[in-house]
Amino acid sequence: SQQRITVPRPTRVAEYNRYMGGVDTSDQMIGTNFVHQKTRRWPTTVFQHLVDIAATNAFVIHKILCASLQVNPMVQENLMAHLNLKSLPKTPGRHLPVPTSSGQAKGQRASMGRRRCKLCTKSTPWRCESCDVALCLQPDRNCHWLYHQGL
Repeated sequence: SQQRITVPRPTRVAEYNRYMGGVDTSDQMIGTNFVHQKTRRWPTTVFQHLVDIAATNAFVIHKILCASLQVNPMVQENLMAHLNLKSLPKTPGRHLPVPTSSGQAKGQRASMGRRRCKLCTKSTPWRCESCDVALCLQPDRNCHWLYHQGL
């Protein structure tokens, strides 16, 4: 016959279990954000994770404020989209594609005047005249149009 022996639970274990639920909830909420892009550079990954944490904290504060004002809170995805739209700079004026090699000598234009496309990161000789951002302008991909449509 086996006897049950009661072993006192250490206070550290009790404290851990008491607060672990909040950490699990936080990790779950952070996992729903969509900031992550695959990269080989660890500082970029850490920065993206910090942005996720900040966005989650903003949503938690938003829910608390809405509860105190007795207003229905936004869904987390809608709040993040709203914050993204507010933080985007306005792009007034005309956005015309121009070659980046316009100031180069004719023999150097093929290689010297190329920059990395802001969207697809391929090498391109084109840039936006007003934004000075390198953007592709190819028949199969028009990063210039996509960038200025905000997609």
